[in-house]
Amino acid sequence: MELKPIRCFADFCDDLMLAGFTPASDSGGVFSLSDWFGNEIQWHTEQPDTDPWEWRMRVLEERDDIAYGKFFWKKGGGCPSAEGTGQRLQRRRDRQQRQADL
Repeated sequence: MELKPIRCFADFCDDLMLAGFTPASDSGGVFSLSDWFGNEIQWHTEQPDTDPWEWRMRVLEERDDIAYGKFFWKKGGGCPSAEGTGQRLQRRRDRQQRQADL
């Protein structure tokens, strides 16, 4: 997986499709696309192309292959891609089956 610097909403969507999931912000040592944000990206500016806070709503309005929600830690949001969600669910099922087989 080769991620590119994120300079706008379109870059974020492209990298998210490669990564499969990202927390909405830095989540204490957990992988996040925020590590790839360029200097153009600034939080809470209300600029739809460069403000990640705006992106959480844009993915819901403009994309049918990306979601937004609170998935972990009961705080902060995250964005899974449709393809990445299926892969994670399958890995979880595989792990549960292996544990049941023991």
